[in-house]
Amino acid sequence: MSESAAPESAPRVAAMIKSLSVSSEGSLPPLEDDADSVCSDELLGSQSRSWLADLLKGGDVMPENGDVSTVGRDGLFVDYHFPLGELEMQAGVKWKRPKELTSSPQFIIDGATRLDVRQGKLNDCWLLSAIASLSMHRFLLNKVMPEGQSFQDGYKGCFIFWFWQYGQWEEVRIDDLLPTQENSLIYLSSPERHEFWSSLLEKAYAKLKGGYRALDMGFPHEAMVDMTGGVAEVLQISSLPRDLPAFFRHLLAKGALINCANCQGPLEQRNELGIMFRHAYALTAVEEVNKDAD
Repeated sequence: MSESAAPESAPRVAAMIKSLSVSSEGSLPPLEDDADSVCSDELLGSQSRSWLADLLKGGDVMPENGDVSTVGRDGLFVDYHFPLGELEMQAGVKWKRPKELTSSPQFIIDGATRLDVRQGKLNDCWLLSAIASLSMHRFLLNKVMPEGQSFQDGYKGCFIFWFWQYGQWEEVRIDDLLPTQENSLIYLSSPERHEFWSSLLEKAYAKLKGGYRALDMGFPHEAMVDMTGGVAEVLQISSLPRDLPAFFRHLLAKGALINCANCQGPLEQRNELGIMFRHAYALTAVEEVNKDAD
């Protein structure tokens, strides 16, 4: 698959929705719903974060002045202001740093690619498809995820990401504590067990939106705007040219980020072509395949 270079100006972002009829049970909420109401979550207050107290020197309570530069007993950054949901507080869920999951954690291994994005227990394929598209454009990815961050030189347990909000880029600073069960990440992870850029990007976006549960259902074009500052278009198949391969090849050649979804059919089941119903995908290339071929 070929990768087209993204222009330095604001990129064109295209999102394709096959149908306006979307079940609220899937990863894609109904188009007429307000995104904030769909993604709302009863977040637990700081009094429920006893798991964090042990990380602080002397068991200090969370600072009331809003200071997020808290240092734990291990000398690493702890973000007391990350909003928690019920799933992260369940028995058996432990928050661990990558260095506790592997002896040699890496931020990025052999470049960030779409193959580094593997969905966890959240219905956030809409976000993951946008991240996969973003990874195809290094210039855009470096804007969201500044270069030079690692678990080696200068590591303090803190990572920085940038998202486009209300006409300007906003910095989001997080620690690298990630929710796990049985020593495995429960949300987004990379198939490469030593690599953590995608997991930390998901956590940073969760903080921006109000917690992991705020990512449960959404629309790809919203995430793409937040990660590019570009202009999104939502298109229906019925409104597109008949020669879809040529149409999409043209957009990809122009540097567009394209996501698509089949919004009909039973949740999480596949059609005869293997496309999962009510699931978001990143369109990275266009190839013609003869399904009747051996």
